[in-house]
This record gives sequence, structure tokens and C-alpha cells, in this order.
Amino acid sequence: MNGICVNDDDVPVLLIHMLEADGILFSSPVCIDDISGQMKVLVDLLADGIHYEILAGKFGPSLATICESGGDEVMAFMNHVLNYLGIISEGGISVASFGDVETVCAAEAVTKEPGKNLECAVMNGFSDQAQETVISENRSYFRKIVEENRDFRPGEYERWVLRGWIR
Repeated sequence: MNGICVNDDDVPVLLIHMLEADGILFSSPVCIDDISGQMKVLVDLLADGIHYEILAGKFGPSLATICESGGDEVMAFMNHVLNYLGIISEGGISVASFGDVETVCAAEAVTKEPGKNLECAVMNGFSDQAQETVISENRSYFRKIVEENRDFRPGEYERWVLRGWIR
């Protein structure tokens, strides 16, 4: 409730780096048609940041690596989480290896595309009305959380007021 996590981990330092970053790239191998356990833990630990959309205004793609299937679904989920954080996703890719290292090496040029798109978005801006609508709808829901925790999180409440998200 007060934004201080009871876990003694590296997430506070990670959040500082994420706040300082121009863009965020989420990447995960596909594990039984889902994100990896490590990525799931990160997403769960970002719940407070999600509720307060602490990374709003940033851009970021997603990258999923797979053997055969599930990459597009995992990429879509990670982009969904980026939107929860207030980030406009620059799309992403999924790369299927089919168990062949040479296939992965051949896809190297394609895997550089999300980074190039991210750089372009950071330098020139990027807009996607559908994502902005989703983020706005999320914000309407999260607004209740921010208002209910105003006394516990006055700094976050004030940030929302300054951004015009709470009137």
C-alpha cells in the first residue's frame, strides 16, 4: 500500500534504471506457450509500477524466442504489460529456432529491427491510437487506486495531478 516492497531484491534498482531509460525492451523465451518464470516474476513485481503507470511516455518493443510455437502470443502479452506500464509498444518480433542454431543466426538481421524501431520512436516520437485508447482505459481503472491511496502515496498522487490524469 505504501509502495515499499517487503522483498529484498533488485527491483528498486531495476526500476531506477527503467525510469532513466529512453525505452524499454521486454524479452522472454517461450516456455510452454507462456513467458518464462523469471519474466512472470518481474511482471508480478511491477504491479505497483503498473498501478501508477510509472513508465508512461516511454516506448518499447517485445521479443520472444521460441522453438516452434507461442511466440506471437507471448509477444502480445509482453506488449500488453508494456501498455499497463503506460508504454507505447513499438511492436516486436518472435523468432522460432525449430531447434536449429543456424536458423537463429539467420534471423539476426530481423532481431535488430525492434531496436531500430525503438531508437526511431525515442528520437521522433511514435503514436498508436489503439494503444493510447487502451492505456487511457487502464488509467481510468488505476485512477481509483491512486485516489484511494492518496494519503499513503502523496507523491504519486501529485504526479497524476500534474499530468492531468486526476482533476
